[in-house]
Amino acid sequence: MSVIAHSVKKGMRVYENTEVVHQKVQTGGLLVYTKSGHTIKCRRAVFATGYEAQTMKRNANAVISSSFSIVTNPVEALTGWPNACLIWETARPYLYIRTCLEGRIIVGGLDEPLNDLQKKDASSLKKRDQLLAKIQELFPRIPIRAEYYWGATFVETHDGLPLFGEQEGYPHCLFTLGYGGNGTVYSTIGAQIISDMITKGSHADADLFAFDRRKYASATI
Repeated sequence: MSVIAHSVKKGMRVYENTEVVHQKVQTGGLLVYTKSGHTIKCRRAVFATGYEAQTMKRNANAVISSSFSIVTNPVEALTGWPNACLIWETARPYLYIRTCLEGRIIVGGLDEPLNDLQKKDASSLKKRDQLLAKIQELFPRIPIRAEYYWGATFVETHDGLPLFGEQEGYPHCLFTLGYGGNGTVYSTIGAQIISDMITKGSHADADLFAFDRRKYASATI
């Protein structure tokens, strides 16, 4: 049984494929408006919408970027590539290269800041050609072409920690934004923190992930 099916048996109501377009503060909670014209009354709303939350309110601690990838044609001989080892540069913007079971090569990286969420797709063709040129420069004896390519949007924070909790200007709302490269882990932590904030009023670690958290000195090794 899925988590949702189990929760429904416990009394949870599911509004599948329902887009929320607006929320209005009312006594004791919120009135949520859906795209279909329906309304939902609730005491609290939890936003777990990832980078799309930045269209509601931009956070100074959130850095929006695009990353790009290509997949080549199947390659018979990886000439000049010892053991087809994983390659990951420390340069910025970085480049990573690996193989897959079909003998194709996956090349990704060349991240760039993204100030307009609508302009990501316009960069995909240019980045496809740049990624292909990069691997051709490294392995000129491997005949390759890009058969697939795509771009993805992701968000990081300046201190590497996600954003959980309340935001100014959004009463009765809680946010769990697992920004960074550990989204699954962060989302698990966020679920624990947000559920405690709702049911118990607080969580011992909530301040570490708050939107208005203080800056901590960087660790050095």
